[in-house]
Amino acid sequence: MSRLGLICLVSALANCQDYGKLELVDQLPKDMREVSGIQFVSGTDHLWMVNDSGNRPEVYCWNLQESGLVGSAQLEGLKNVDWEELATNKESLLYVGDFGNNMNKRRDQVIYHLKVDPQNLEKMQLVGKTFFRFENQREYPPKKKERKFDVEAFIYRQGQFYLFTRHRDKAFDNGSNIYRIPATSGTKIARRLGKFESCKDSRDCQITAADYDPVLDRIALLSYNKVWILDSINWDTMKKYRSRLFRLGHRSQKESISFEKGDCLLIADERSRGQGPNLYRYCLETSADPEGNP
Repeated sequence: MSRLGLICLVSALANCQDYGKLELVDQLPKDMREVSGIQFVSGTDHLWMVNDSGNRPEVYCWNLQESGLVGSAQLEGLKNVDWEELATNKESLLYVGDFGNNMNKRRDQVIYHLKVDPQNLEKMQLVGKTFFRFENQREYPPKKKERKFDVEAFIYRQGQFYLFTRHRDKAFDNGSNIYRIPATSGTKIARRLGKFESCKDSRDCQITAADYDPVLDRIALLSYNKVWILDSINWDTMKKYRSRLFRLGHRSQKESISFEKGDCLLIADERSRGQGPNLYRYCLETSADPEGNP
């Protein structure tokens, strides 16, 4: 079979797949097979992307209009221990969360602050580092039943980072602990505010990504097959909010989410078990699953 024929066959097979309620936007290249964080660049057609552990310390720029990579920023001197998430303050600062902690034994979890040049999206400058430790972690690693210190999701809001843990304890306790730290350089103590109750199945209810919508003051949380939207939030305690659950009708290793425009979200998954890496769009339905309310 010719190369062109093979490409056409792959494209046809992709179009035949059932993506549930998701719209397939792009099939990502092999360079992005472990995509772990995405962030839409407001006012553009660009999307920042990073890969997780073991990959290059590099931020990729994806053009949604052209369906392709348009460049990348290589961050010399940094190491990708386990980059898991991106966030932004919408004022030319991009934050990279190097805090993946599957075994719960890291003592060097950090958030990098990168200055972005609006005229040159490939040009980035490291301007700060926020190291942190959890106020309630005493052992590295703790006992298996207490392994609740992996982080794959965070957001920035009004000078603060909010961290959402991915629980890897032996008996999954249907949730994600919420911590807050100041978004300034230095070593910080992550203070626990509360807990988000997701659902009881550890395979489908672990929180793998988050994003913040500053226009409507709301959070999107992601698992392998669900999205939760949190609004009407008491930010002081994070114990009062409205939660709405949206079932995607499609399960894959989804670890990236970003608000795009209005009620539409961009979601990416890693290459796993014959699926991905793909970029999807999901627009919130008018009625959420009633089980989404805590």
